[in-house]
Amino acid sequence: MALDAEHTRRVVQFLTDVLANAAQLAATAAGRVLWLVADVDARQLRRQRRTLGRVARHIAFCRRLKRLQLQLDRRDIASDRFIQ
Repeated sequence: MALDAEHTRRVVQFLTDVLANAAQLAATAAGRVLWLVADVDARQLRRQRRTLGRVARHIAFCRRLKRLQLQLDRRDIASDRFIQ
C-alpha cells in the first residue's frame, strides 16, 4: 500500500498546527496560574504577618500582665512584713 506524500504532508501540517496551539494555550494558562499563585502568596504572607503581629502583641500583653501581678505581689509582701 503506497502512501500519498501530499496526504502525509497535510496530516503533519495539521498536527503541527494543533500541537503549536496546544503549547501556546498551555503556556498562557501556566502564566495565568503563576500570576495567581504569586498574588495568593502575597495575600497569604500579609495574613501571616498580621497573625504573627497579633500573637506578638498578645505575648507582650501577657508579659506586662505578669509583671504587674509580680509588682502587686511584692507590695503585698512588703506590706505584710511592715505589719509584722
